[in-house]
Amino acid sequence: MTEADLSKMLLAQLGIDDRPPLEQEIILSRLNDQILRRATLAILERLSETEQEELLEIISQSGDDEVFNFLRRKLGIIEGVVHQAAGRQIDDFLKGFED
Repeated sequence: MTEADLSKMLLAQLGIDDRPPLEQEIILSRLNDQILRRATLAILERLSETEQEELLEIISQSGDDEVFNFLRRKLGIIEGVVHQAAGRQIDDFLKGFED
């Protein structure tokens, strides 16, 4: 999932299409950061210590494609992890408005 796809999904789910573009950008930027953190933690929790060390080595020596290929080999469809993280973060965000 690209950042543009994620942004479109968030705009639709949050119902902030009518807000000024700058405000949308600020909200989306903060949510994207939080989703990335949540997805990263979910991915790391699924990897063994050895796999985490291997991932760190790949990150330090290779590009994004190699990182994604490694994660796909180890975890399958990592986009699902990102979707789950996004859904949970959106739910938490919306609950904040309900309180």
